[in-house]
Formats: sequence, structure tokens, C-alpha cells
Amino acid sequence: MNNFVELDIDEGSFEQGFPVRLRIGKDGKTSFRKKVRLPPAPEIPRLYEEWLKKYRDLGDNGDNRQINVPSAQVTRVSVIKDEKEARRRFETYLLDWFSQLPWMELRVSIQDKTQVDGFIRVIIATHNIYLKKLPWHLWELFYNRPHAEFALSGDYATPKERLKRPIKILAIFGGSEGLDLTSDRELITRLSRRGAKVSWLEQPQKEELSDRLWEKNWDILFFAGHTSSREECQTGEIQINNSQSISFDTLRNTLRTAVRNGLKLAIFNSCDGLGLAEELRVIGVPQMIVMREPVPDKVARYFLKYFLEKFSQGHSLYFAVRNARERLEILEDEFPCASWLPVICQNPAAHPLVWAKPLVKKLNKWVVTGIAIALIFAGNYILENFLKNNNIPPQSISRNSQANPTPPTLEETLPDLGENFSWGEKILINSNPLKQEGVNNFGINNSYEQSIKLFSQSLEVNQNDPETLIYLNNAVAMEPSEINQLPVSNIDYARTCILDNKKPLKIAVIAPSFSNTSNKINEELLQGVAQAQNEINLNCGINRRLLQIVIVDDGDKDNISSKVAKSLADEKDILAVVGHYSSGASAKAGEIYQEKQMVLVSPTSTAVRNTNNREYGMKLNKYLFRTSSNDEILVKNLVNYIVKLGKKKVTIVYDSESTVYSENFKKELETQLKSKQVELINFEECNLFNNANFNKCVERAKETVSVMAIIPTSRSFDKALDILDIGKDSNLIFISGDTMDRDRVKEKARNLIFAVSWFQNKLPSNKTQFESNALELWGINKISWRSAMSYDATMAIIEGLRNMGNNPTREGLQQALSANGFSAPGAAGKVEFDQNGDRRITEENKDKIGVLVQLKCDTNTPNNCDFVRVPQQ
Repeated sequence: MNNFVELDIDEGSFEQGFPVRLRIGKDGKTSFRKKVRLPPAPEIPRLYEEWLKKYRDLGDNGDNRQINVPSAQVTRVSVIKDEKEARRRFETYLLDWFSQLPWMELRVSIQDKTQVDGFIRVIIATHNIYLKKLPWHLWELFYNRPHAEFALSGDYATPKERLKRPIKILAIFGGSEGLDLTSDRELITRLSRRGAKVSWLEQPQKEELSDRLWEKNWDILFFAGHTSSREECQTGEIQINNSQSISFDTLRNTLRTAVRNGLKLAIFNSCDGLGLAEELRVIGVPQMIVMREPVPDKVARYFLKYFLEKFSQGHSLYFAVRNARERLEILEDEFPCASWLPVICQNPAAHPLVWAKPLVKKLNKWVVTGIAIALIFAGNYILENFLKNNNIPPQSISRNSQANPTPPTLEETLPDLGENFSWGEKILINSNPLKQEGVNNFGINNSYEQSIKLFSQSLEVNQNDPETLIYLNNAVAMEPSEINQLPVSNIDYARTCILDNKKPLKIAVIAPSFSNTSNKINEELLQGVAQAQNEINLNCGINRRLLQIVIVDDGDKDNISSKVAKSLADEKDILAVVGHYSSGASAKAGEIYQEKQMVLVSPTSTAVRNTNNREYGMKLNKYLFRTSSNDEILVKNLVNYIVKLGKKKVTIVYDSESTVYSENFKKELETQLKSKQVELINFEECNLFNNANFNKCVERAKETVSVMAIIPTSRSFDKALDILDIGKDSNLIFISGDTMDRDRVKEKARNLIFAVSWFQNKLPSNKTQFESNALELWGINKISWRSAMSYDATMAIIEGLRNMGNNPTREGLQQALSANGFSAPGAAGKVEFDQNGDRRITEENKDKIGVLVQLKCDTNTPNNCDFVRVPQQ
């Protein structure tokens, strides 16, 4: 279901205010209406024009895509300074207007009626030119709704059909004096690998353009070159060649015919496009992307690159535009307000446009079997008659001389599970040009060899990129003869593999979020998984079947975790999952995996289980295994430490909204502290869920206790940092769990001790095989506990699959991991599971699993701090 929000602002003025009609609904059906009146804001037109004049002066060097650019008159440095000041005055006034009560009422209504992670189209229906030009993304609504994007409304019309393959694109490259359109051409050309059929018009004459629009049915019209708007953005012109500019008014009937024939989207990667959009709105073009003001050539190139990256991978038009628009901020030091320029204009009734997926249908297995048998008999009949008619003896045809079958395509072998999933067809982290080319080639036209080459080159540029290594292994699994392209560490590997079964085995790995969480956490999780996959594939795989891994982004949110779990569970070829990141997401998704008899091995979930001796904790789930140390062991080590220090009074700060992790950690801590006769003192000011007074919290703690335990979730992590920062110059000792293992903590904390599942040996002589291999593979000097535990989770799944022989099943994998005597090699010694699915603590690993870490700072340079293991006592 697709949420839509429409703000109809058809009357009023900035001097008198605007009446607004709000509609909210899903898939075109309105479920909520509201009317408010926006307050006056008489200075907006003047301040916008003042900014716009300074902004347009920045284009005086001619490096933009507007027709009739004036010559340079002032120095660029002084113009940038003037533009910044004008922009600051406009933004300050606009944000003050957006913060007034009627805007807040609108925002609260929208937030109440839509989900935080839901896809939302916010359509602005207005004829006021300054409302059209506002940078709507500055409204607080868009900060709170990461998957919302705004558009300007066109006229209502019957929606067109969705995109279908082949997607027919007419690419027009018009007047280009002073521009470099090479990148635009390359980006449009690549779309042919994604199911597009592109036709080109290079600097056409008007008659040629008209004929092409009449002759064929087009899905997308793309234009790159010079354009401009006229008459308060009611009309516009495009420069179709270096000597001729035309208005769409002269092509009105031609374009209406194109719309009737199926034109769904027009993209103008050019300047000042609101006038063009207005003309196309009247003509009836369903959806458009234009630039609201003059756009520098470089900004236009980068926008097209970022937009097509996401759109052609199956993301919605709205998501792709927002992603591209936000990524333009990297250019704003050189090109101010770059992220203000792109805007969608659309018919409100039009379907959210999504790139067409390949036409792959799943047939009933009995239908497939029947077709196969029929083809065999037909083939035999044709062959027999051919031999008889040509006097060829049947015995002259060797039974082993079958023609090499066409390699399977990506869609036939690696299922398309949606925009949260990637086998290698999209980039989630750490982009670079070689990697992007590898992704573009992955599985398209069966070009696995080319993607292998490009992924290998990408790893030479950026060695510490586990996502690329996973994609490289996935591609090699489709072309096993290229196995020598996989990187090796300092142990012996097989260099050639004779595979008994060329169909790879498939598992999934869940990352917390590639959009909201630090990439470092994602890298750490993927490092362990990629290392295990690479090692097993270099040794001829699992029972001579190579391993493929799909990477999944679940946002570390329960509702998304449930959705991706269902998608994975429904895909029978995927045998197991490494994940999820948090205990809450693991517990929620685990219910679905249990129903589908699918093994989940979490490397980072640590919440205590609800066993017979406690009333709290995660529910038991026989399909959920964990390689990290659970919080019962981590808390025990923390409590023993503070008791040995002689500390007798403790307060606990936790996130009361986190019932699976934070609250259960608190309860376990309370239970164990009371058993050691340590006094617990609680303060109302200390709750990470609400907006507590943390200054008062720390001040009371300094007066009353000697130890403060802080138990944040990812969501409340920043609040925990505030407490650490406030208390870093006090005598308080802070204790916590593994959520504190982030580099940002080093800048804010002192006197901090936290528990983690594993910690790297500092002395080279003590390094394990896993550590040596990991450090060499990634070219780094530190491995995190998340990498170690995700390696162990993947190795446990690999060993379980190996134990089942040639026909592994989900149910069989659960039985293998649960069996007495099961073990797998791991970073922290053997991986073994107890009756609850948690990692078994043995004599071998008791000093490796569940260790204490403290923050140590150099006495000579206090800001030089790092995490070190607390010496064993």
C-alpha cells in the first residue's frame, strides 16, 4: 500500500495567509481530511528573489544548462559569500514560518496517519509560483519521515499502466554549447542492461523530433541540454540544437499523442524547468522530473547518476529522487543549494512509478515436469527423423556431445526479493566506479565474468569492502572456473574445484540499516560473513557446492524485520539467515522463521532467554541460535568487577521502550546486583526513552552512587552519549553492554567499562588463525567483536549444512545445530550451542566469550583514547 498526502493550497496569498485542505490516504483512497489556515509570511517572495538573484550570479561563468546565460561580472568568491547570506535570511524566515502552529498541526496529522518507515508521496497542489519554488524538504515532516518525498501536483487524469519491459526511452541530446553531456549518454546507455530499449536523437531538427514522437510509443522521454522558463514559469523552451529553441506549445498535439500512446515520465536534466513542467502538465504528461532553477552542469550529471542508480535497481521514482537530491549535498561547497533543485511534478492519480522487473514466472512443478517430458519426446522424435532422412547412423552421435546449455540468467537463479535485498545487483555501502560497473554487469546478459573482473579490481582499490567480496563470491559461484579470482589469506587453499553439484547453496545476512546506521557497523557484520564465505568457497564450498549470500537491509526495525523475514522464508532455496542485529528484531523475525522451519543464527542478539529460572527475557525459539555471549554472562562479569572494586551503590539508566533488550538487561542487572548485596537507587530523571533532564540525573548520581549503568538501544544511543559527556569529568564509573562499542564513544566518555562477546588480542604472538586471516584479508589492524561473531554464525551454518551431505534442508539444519556433539570452528574457539540455542561456555572459550573492555586515554594526550581489555583478576 502506498501512502499519499495532498496539500491543496489553491487560494490565499503570503500577505493574507493560505487556506489548506489536507487529504491523507492509501492507493488513491482518501481516509482522512483536515482544513487549516496557514499564517501570513509576506517576506517570502522578496527574500526568495533576493536569494535567487545571488544564486543566478553564480552561473555567470556559463557552466550551467540554461539558455542565454549572462556574462561574468563579479568574482565568484564574493558572489558565493553574498549567496550564502541571502540564503541564510531566506531559510531563517522560512523555517520560522514552518514552525508555526498550523504547520505543526499538519505535520502531526500526517505523522499520526502514516508509518515512520512507510513510503509517502507528499503532493503540493498550488498555482502560487513561490509555493512551487519553496525548498519543501526543509519542513520538519521530511526529517521525521525518511521515506517521504514531495512533488508538485499536475492535473488529475486516468492513471497510465505501469512500466513494462522493454522500457522504451527516447533520449534527446539538444544544444550543448559549454556543456559536457558525455556522462549523461553513458548513464542512459547503461539502462539497456536493465531492460530498456533506448533510441537517440542528437541535436535534432524540430520536424525530426516531432516525427519520432509520433512514430513510436515511448515510456520515458529524456532531455539533456539547455532549457529555460518564461512568463512566471507558465511556459518554457528547450534548445533542441545549437541554433534552435522551441516551446512545447508548438508540439502540443504531438506530445498529447505521445501521452495517449503510453508516455509515463519526462526527465529534463536541464535548467529552470518549472515552465516546462507547467506546459507538460496541461498536455497531460503523468510524471516529470525537472530542475526548479538554473543547474550547474556538474550538478546535473551527478543527479542523473544518483537517480538512475536507484531507479533502475527497482526503487520507486520518489525514493530515487529523494536519494539523489540528498546526495547532492556533497557538491554544495562548490555549488550552493544543489540539493534544492530537483523536483517531481505529477498527476496525483498516477501510480508511483517503479522500474519494471524481469518477466519471470514461477510455474507449478507438475506443469514444469510435463513441459520437460514433452520437450524430451519432441526432441527425440525430431532427431530420429533427421537421422533417418539424412542416412546418419544413430550410433555416430555421442551421448556426451550435447551442446553447452545457455548459462542461466540472474533472474532464473537468484530471485529478485525487492529493494531491501541484493545478491550483487545493487550497491548498499561503499560505492566506487569499478564496483558500480561490477554491479551494472552482475547477471546482465550472463556477464558474470565481467563482473568478477570488476569486483576484483574494486577490491584492489578498496580492500576493506566486505560487500564487494560477497558479490565477488556470488558471481564466482555462477562461474566456478574463475575461482582463482578470490583473494586468499595466509593459509593454503584449493586453487581448482571440481564441483559435484553446480547449483550453489544460498543463505542470507541481515545488516541493521544502510540508510540510518553508521556504515562501520554494517562493514563489521559483513566482514565476518564475507571472510567465512570466501574461505569455504576457496576450499571448494560445502560438499563441493559453492556458497552464495544475499545481503538484506532490515533497518533494525521490528516491522521491516518481519517483512524481510517473510520474504526470505518464502524463498525455499534460501536455507538459513545470519542476523538480525538487535534482540528485538531477532525475536520478532524469529517467530516467522520458526513457523517456516528456517534457522536464524544471530551474531549480535544478547538478551537473556525466558528460561525456567526467570520470568523475563526473550521467548525460547528452537530455530534461533546465537553465537554472541548472552547478557546473563555479560552482566555477571560486570557485577563481579564492580564488587571487587568495592562499589556498593548503583543506579541504572535504560530505555523503557525497549522491552526485549534494554529492559531485560536492567532486570538481569538488578537480579545479580541484589544477590551481591549492592544497593540500587533509581532516579526519575534517568530514562533514555523520554526527554529526561540528564544534567540533573548525573548531578544526583554524583551525590548518591559510585556507579551508573547505562543500557541504550541503537535508537537511544545519542542520549547515552549525552550522559557520558556530562559525567566524563566526575568520579562516576559508567558500565554498559556491547552497544557502547562504537568509535563515537571515545570522544564523549571517561571511566567507562562495558562488556562485549569477544575482543581482539593485542599481542601479535597471541593472535589466532582467524585474527591473522582477517587482518590480512581486510588490510586493517583491528577486528571488532561483531565481525568475529558474524564469522562464527556463518561458520556454524556452513558446518551444519556440511553435516547433512548433498541434500540439505532447513529442518535438517536445525537438527544438525541442535545435535549433541555439534561444533564448528570459530573466531572464539569452537562454536557449540546449549539446549536454548545459546553459545555454550566451555573450558576452551570461557576466557574468550564475554569479556570486559575499558576506555583508556593517553595521559600526555587526553584526547587520544582507545578501548582495551580489562585485565583478568
